[in-house]
Amino acid sequence: MDFRFSHLLLVLFGSLLFFPVLGKNKPLNIHHPEVQAFIEGISQKHQISRSEISQVLAQSIRLPAVEKLILPSAPGQPRSWQAYRARFIEPVRLEGGIEFWRQHQHWLERAQRQFGVPAEIIIAIIGVETIYGRHQGSFRVLDVLSTLSFHFPRQAPRDRSAFFRAQLEEFLIYTRRHQLAATDIRGSFAGAIGIPQFMPSSISQFAVDFDADGLVDLRNSPADAIGSVASFLLQHGWQTGLELDFPVTAKANSTPGPWLANDLQARYKPDQLLQAGFEVSTAPADYLLGLIDLESPDAPTEYRAGSINFFAITQYNRSFFYAAAVVDLARALLARSPSAGLLNQSPTLPK
Repeated sequence: MDFRFSHLLLVLFGSLLFFPVLGKNKPLNIHHPEVQAFIEGISQKHQISRSEISQVLAQSIRLPAVEKLILPSAPGQPRSWQAYRARFIEPVRLEGGIEFWRQHQHWLERAQRQFGVPAEIIIAIIGVETIYGRHQGSFRVLDVLSTLSFHFPRQAPRDRSAFFRAQLEEFLIYTRRHQLAATDIRGSFAGAIGIPQFMPSSISQFAVDFDADGLVDLRNSPADAIGSVASFLLQHGWQTGLELDFPVTAKANSTPGPWLANDLQARYKPDQLLQAGFEVSTAPADYLLGLIDLESPDAPTEYRAGSINFFAITQYNRSFFYAAAVVDLARALLARSPSAGLLNQSPTLPK
């Protein structure tokens, strides 16, 4: 979650593209003062021996490729909503999504009942993230998180090493709790894990053992992935029954900048947006909405008004493009689903 799609090919083929760099990989220096302080902190906080933590971290490798991948993309072509959308609303994800729905309908229906999140929204997020589990990442998560904890690139716009140290701590506790080999778990270049690409802290806070087998397994259990996505959305403000977004007509004299929901919050009612020059004719009068812009260099900007549920999706990835792509893929899947006739009767589904 919250990872740039522009890096997807690098994630999938990183070992090939960075083969010359990978030759410089070195074991993590666990005797470095920062690493020792990290070990001491975990030992005291969780009552785990220093030697046990050191033994795991001693197996981690510094990955220069990851240090490069975590940097922002170089300036290039302007972002295009039309191009971004086309990457996800396409035959592979549509056909794969319908098959995923058929195979896991029981868990999807249960998640919809328990969490109030429609099946197609869950499927769409998983489809956007990993194409239904096909591409979960090939980097050892232990290596990724230790690299970004103690060798976060200095040329990055801001230092996120503290964030990744927190993720490394969560990862070590998670693998210890479930008696998993930390070196066996693979994920993205940023340390996201499994079918829904949860960071370790999201696993500890939002993931669920939906199939009740005693293990929260987002890598191999579609049931756990389904329940965890629904749990995440519910705990980030999802409200059963709300439509997701509405088309907006921008008047000629409107000024979108001050009204855009860059804080990812739904704050305005339709009449307030109308007074600012943005007509949301199909939205219920009592809905709270946030204005979003979907820009393309060769086409007029598309404006939408997102509901609270739209912005719950942005907590998975803090991007208007991402959430709008999830919504559009969900609608396309719903239209093609063999269960669409039944599911369309549910008040929890977007119209």
